[in-house]
Amino acid sequence: MSKQKWAMTVAFVVVLAAALMGYPAGADPPVPIEGTILVSASEISVGVYTYLIEGMSDSRTPVPGLFPYGELSPDMERVAYQVVNGNPPTTSDVWVARIDGSAAVNVTGLAAVGAVNCKPAWSPDGLRLAFQHAEPTETLLPCQVGFHVWVINTDGTGAHRVTSPGTVQTLSPTWSPNGFRLSCSLLGVGAITIDSDGSDVAVLPNVGGMADWSPDGKHIVSTTAYEGVDGGQNGVWRGLLLTDADGGNPEVLYQHFLTEADAAKHIALYGDLMPEDEEIRSMRANVGPCDPDWSPKGDRILFRAAIPFDALGLFIPYQNDLWLYDLTDDTLTQITEGSIAEFSHSWNGPNTFPDDPEVTVDNVTVTFSAVTREGITTIMRDDDPPEAPIGYRFNYDFYELKTTAEVTGPATICMTYTDEQVPPEAEAELAILHYDEQEQAWEDITISRDPVNNIICGQTDSLSPVALYGIRKTKFSDVPAWGFGTGGLDPYWAYYEVMACVEAGIVGGYKDSTYRPTAPVFRDQMAVYIARAMAGGDAEVPPGPTAATFEDVPKTGYGTDGTEPYWAYRYIEYCVGHRVVKGYTATRYRPELVVSREQMAVFVARSQGWVDMDDDMTSAPQLFSDVPAGFRTGTAIKACVDNGVVGGYKDGSYRPGGDVTRDQIAVFVQRAFDLPM
Repeated sequence: MSKQKWAMTVAFVVVLAAALMGYPAGADPPVPIEGTILVSASEISVGVYTYLIEGMSDSRTPVPGLFPYGELSPDMERVAYQVVNGNPPTTSDVWVARIDGSAAVNVTGLAAVGAVNCKPAWSPDGLRLAFQHAEPTETLLPCQVGFHVWVINTDGTGAHRVTSPGTVQTLSPTWSPNGFRLSCSLLGVGAITIDSDGSDVAVLPNVGGMADWSPDGKHIVSTTAYEGVDGGQNGVWRGLLLTDADGGNPEVLYQHFLTEADAAKHIALYGDLMPEDEEIRSMRANVGPCDPDWSPKGDRILFRAAIPFDALGLFIPYQNDLWLYDLTDDTLTQITEGSIAEFSHSWNGPNTFPDDPEVTVDNVTVTFSAVTREGITTIMRDDDPPEAPIGYRFNYDFYELKTTAEVTGPATICMTYTDEQVPPEAEAELAILHYDEQEQAWEDITISRDPVNNIICGQTDSLSPVALYGIRKTKFSDVPAWGFGTGGLDPYWAYYEVMACVEAGIVGGYKDSTYRPTAPVFRDQMAVYIARAMAGGDAEVPPGPTAATFEDVPKTGYGTDGTEPYWAYRYIEYCVGHRVVKGYTATRYRPELVVSREQMAVFVARSQGWVDMDDDMTSAPQLFSDVPAGFRTGTAIKACVDNGVVGGYKDGSYRPGGDVTRDQIAVFVQRAFDLPM
């Protein structure tokens, strides 16, 4: 049998609600992305981990506590886990919570089932839990000795013992597919099957510990260990055993042999890590396959195995990796490498089937047009995306999508988001991009936006590899949609106002894709902003009169043949015609002069009809430290203040003589004309 190693890409995901055993106060509880295989694990002198393994990826996150034994419910909405009590630990309880950590309930505590309760296993209907129960034993950690199997409803009612006091210790309960019976390993003897009410016990003499039912209920997979001889060497065999549900027709699918000489050498090298007798027990108990688990379709078996040798024959202490046995072609695949994946795992996760070609994980849904062969589809969040293309900014979660299913036609990818993650004013700029790793190029695959339900969808013919961006596009390189505020996630201070002016057809920027926000605004530019805003866009501004009002803003003299008007001619004439501006003299407009903050207030106030061309503008009271009562343009400034267009500086000044910049004019115009953002 080949021992192929899956390539592993790290997916930065978080641990499930087992972290409730000691997650820091005030911190948000960790939430998992559902994956193909969920595994609780521990490491010597490091603490407890929960692995989330999605197809070809492996990620782990440390959490405080001991032995979480976490298992997802059949509907993947809840998690059952063990909480250890005491320091040092003396008792433990079985808890149930939603996968976001909310609604946590001490199930065994409600039922007053005290002492040591661990290794919960969900019934197929998600209404009951089987678990191991024992009285605490001095000097031993919870979940080590003296166990019998109990069943309890997830609301804490109906707790009852399944295996009788007269039997040997019963461990590792697993439910039959119909939820009527349990298989339990017998310490040092074999296994039994038993009805969940404790009746109809059947002994499976050929079955080793940690048995698991096939999805159709016809077979049981287990592990078996026995002393043996290999080529004249004494040692320990451990095998992956497949039998009928009644224990008949046993078949060893895979086995591993650890010689006594190998064990002695391992202990000589690493025996200082734990007492020698404990080292021997650990070696004998974990070498080779153990803790098997069927795939949902019954075609593969997941198990963990401590095989303490690398490719060069060197010993690896405490290695306990996950392996996959494929029944369709009798191949063996190693999933994790150099890890310690102990205690529990689950196949709950997104699988793609021909009759249901849709996979939803977290806030991403992928729908295939057709699936001709089932497989595993993984949706993995990553925090190290490729560099965004020019003009785009990473604004939301980045994902990698992979599938082993055989699909035809395009895949539709939809993402949901919240208003906190993508403000309503930025939804029109949100897009989904597809990234081709081979071409190292992006393409916009957006096909629809639903701002009411906060959904955006894209479509691609190439799924593997693919990356998704929730992005916000920016029009100008110097008015970015990010890079400011806490964490650098806020936009340029006037970003939304500038973009509102862009959408309204008021500004267009320069040929080099800049807006030049801090550049001063000249009198010709000011007229352009005001005229476009008043008219409803550039196209609505008329060409202007046949005779020019000002000699320095002529009707002709420009262009290749000298017949074109001054570039801002029609805008200035529009503002003159609407009594917004007038010249310095009857014949000169002075288009090259910079506009001051008091002048801009006058232009804006006139464009809105708050003041008239002939009004006396000295009637306002004192507004700012530098705008006293009777100030020459005080009435216009007051009108703009009263209508929320302008404000002063933190020092109480208005700085009426200060230059207006291009970002400021966008803000004034957006506010005055209430342009949508």
